[in-house]
Formats: sequence, C-alpha cells, structure tokens
Amino acid sequence: MKKTSVNSAVLCIALGACGSETTSEPPSAQPISAPEEVQLKPVEPAPRADLDPPEDLPVPADFAQEAETSITKTNYAKELKTLEKEIAADAPK
Repeated sequence: MKKTSVNSAVLCIALGACGSETTSEPPSAQPISAPEEVQLKPVEPAPRADLDPPEDLPVPADFAQEAETSITKTNYAKELKTLEKEIAADAPK
C-alpha cells in the first residue's frame, strides 16, 4: 500500500510538471523603444534677501558712543520709554 501511495505521488508530480508548455507573449506585439533623452537645464537658485543683510544696517556698535554720552542714571527710564515707543511704531502689524 505504501508503495502504491509513493508511486501515485510521483506520477502526479511528473504529470503536473509535464503539462502543456505554452509560451506567453507580451500583450502588445509592438517593440518597446527606449525613452527619449531629456535635456535638463541647471536651475539657479533665486537670491534670498534674508541671507544678505543691507550694508547700511545699523548695529549696536553704531550707537554705543551716542548712548554712553546721552543716557545717564537720571534719564535712563525716559530714554527707555522713548526707545520702546520707536520700536513699537516700527514693528510690523
């Protein structure tokens, strides 16, 4: 009985492997051509204003001498309020 089972299994495998051989053709009979070559042009980045500050941009060193002479212990509070008002007026809304 064992021999029959083994023989049957081998026969099934052999018949399954020897099935009809079919060659599958691609769905379209047209040959596939290579894609066209695309010429890319280099792109220059746009200039960014935030990277190059203007040369006339005031810096703290520009105001140091004036601040040392005009701001004193007695008038610092008044000067501070004046500066705060100027900054608030210039701030974007």
